[in-house]
Amino acid sequence: PRGPPGAGRPGRGRAAAPAPYAELPAPAAATAADATDGAEQVAPENGVLTVEAGARYALTAEGAASLRELHVTGTGPVLLSVSGSTVRIPSLQYVAYGGVRLYQATQYLSSHFLWAFPDATQVALGTNDQFPGTIVVPRAAASLTVSTSTNGRVLANGAVAYTGGAGIEHHNYPFAGPCEPVPVAGEREPTPETPPRGGAAGAGAAGAG
Repeated sequence: PRGPPGAGRPGRGRAAAPAPYAELPAPAAATAADATDGAEQVAPENGVLTVEAGARYALTAEGAASLRELHVTGTGPVLLSVSGSTVRIPSLQYVAYGGVRLYQATQYLSSHFLWAFPDATQVALGTNDQFPGTIVVPRAAASLTVSTSTNGRVLANGAVAYTGGAGIEHHNYPFAGPCEPVPVAGEREPTPETPPRGGAAGAGAAGAG
């Protein structure tokens, strides 16, 4: 039976609401796979990691857990993948990109970072600070716990829990793109000019006759 005008029906739209997100699992898995493709294995030294922009890097879960500072030289995207089923990055508190520290006024620089956790079933990030970049957790059975502000998109096929203290914020900066180099346009080679019809060559021939 129909209810009074304006009355809602329980469950109305329940099936249609998640429809726009039905294709999300595939892009998340593909993005994580791309981040690991040809990645260079790196490890922090005394909690500090320095890498060059425009490349892919791989860390172990142990290395990621010790990460306190991340320094990026140059410009371009930075893709970092972390192996392991259980991953914690609790202490990343200083990130610099091209010599500029990422903080409240430079959050936009986070669009150059992407973090992928392709094998993880449990991921825990941050402690009341800021975590820069897009976060990708592709496994459907995985759980992601975010205890810090984030500056990037979150692509997770499993459960996501947001915790942390007062003032935690989540900013939706999109990832700038893959790290293939952009071709540099060189100078165009000059092309010889073609004399117009009836030009100098034709005039000389006419005078000779």
